[in-house]
Amino acid sequence: MFRPGDKKPENSGRKPGTPNKRTTLLVETLDSLEIEPLKKIIDLLPTLEPKEQVDVYLDLIGYIYPKRKATEVSFEEETREAFAPTIEDMKTLIRIARDNPKDK
Repeated sequence: MFRPGDKKPENSGRKPGTPNKRTTLLVETLDSLEIEPLKKIIDLLPTLEPKEQVDVYLDLIGYIYPKRKATEVSFEEETREAFAPTIEDMKTLIRIARDNPKDK
């Protein structure tokens, strides 16, 4: 018998992709009642206010497209200094802006 702390036996548990009992029961119940949730949502969409329609689309889109993770970028101090403008660079930019006004 398995006890807490014991190593999990190989090939134990559900295989990947196998639905759990509650999911299986839900699908079977909906099938027996001939309820098709997606078809029902599609039928109800035209009756919703535009904002409610957007909310439905936003909820559904998470099942179609993966969510993107934020990417963190960090620079070492030397890199920041290499990209930092110098006073001479700033003077040059000011001179160019004065010599080439947009209102010409």
